[in-house]
Amino acid sequence: MGIFRDLSNDDLLRRMDALALDERRAISESIACLAEVERRKLYAGLGYSNMFDYCVQHLRYSIGSAYRRIHAARAADAHPEILSDLRAGTLNLCVVALVAPELKSGNPGEVLAAARGKSKREVEVWLAARRPPEPVPPDRVTVRSPAPEPPAAGVEGGGAVLAMADRPLAPKAPTFDYSFVASAGLHRSIERLKNILWNRFPFGTLDNILNEVVEDYLSRHDPELKLKAEPRPSGPGPVRARRVVARRLRDLVWSRDGGRCTFVARDGKRCECRRGLEFDHIIPYSVGGRSDDPANIRLLCREHNQHERRRLLGEGGNGADSVKW
Repeated sequence: MGIFRDLSNDDLLRRMDALALDERRAISESIACLAEVERRKLYAGLGYSNMFDYCVQHLRYSIGSAYRRIHAARAADAHPEILSDLRAGTLNLCVVALVAPELKSGNPGEVLAAARGKSKREVEVWLAARRPPEPVPPDRVTVRSPAPEPPAAGVEGGGAVLAMADRPLAPKAPTFDYSFVASAGLHRSIERLKNILWNRFPFGTLDNILNEVVEDYLSRHDPELKLKAEPRPSGPGPVRARRVVARRLRDLVWSRDGGRCTFVARDGKRCECRRGLEFDHIIPYSVGGRSDDPANIRLLCREHNQHERRRLLGEGGNGADSVKW
């Protein structure tokens, strides 16, 4: 780590770019070499009966890494342009391993063109659309019985041991396994919810996300819950702190910024983060920035919010100039 600490920020970033380029070149070359090793069956002379054992035991690749490299090597042997894509970064090993079966049965040029520049998830969606539809299974709800608590240990009292195991256990609530096939529209909506609720549930499960939405809907539309709700006071509410961004203004800023971090780097690249977004004061509130002017409020991810705080206020600056969604 120490060899990089004396570099300037610009030199460090240039060095990182150069190392990434070297790594892509090395991966491309190693895949080409691996393909030739398999073509000559050189692994057999080293005592291995197949390429997989050679990669895992001799080259010390993990199981997943060996799998991806073998599939990529076989695909590149048939389609050498894959090596150029690996060097350029337009394809990675995960994507090549995914599309390798399609290269044998489909149009290789079409498959590679569709995969270039795509993430693993995007390629999975594209591949699923090409395959014959599967029968849709029925919706299912399975009740899981609560696991019994272990018997409590004996408690000594007055020289006697009170057997706690005979006391009835308080039952835990059962849980439910839901299984259904979701449409592409529902999937997109859930992914948007994950982004919007990221600050509340950064590692939330579908249970967290769906429970939040269902509870919110019921609180506004369930007649029983509406009757139980306390009536709002008729007089004016308490004055909120001026730095709080009003809900209507939040909605306006969110729509204007497209639900995405607005930070733009020096080379013109805009941050793509859509999770954990915060409403940031462009002119910090602590130095007079307004909270009721949409021109002074923007969406930033947590990392770029802190980056801007350090740039404007220094390392010891007031960090209370942002509002979480």
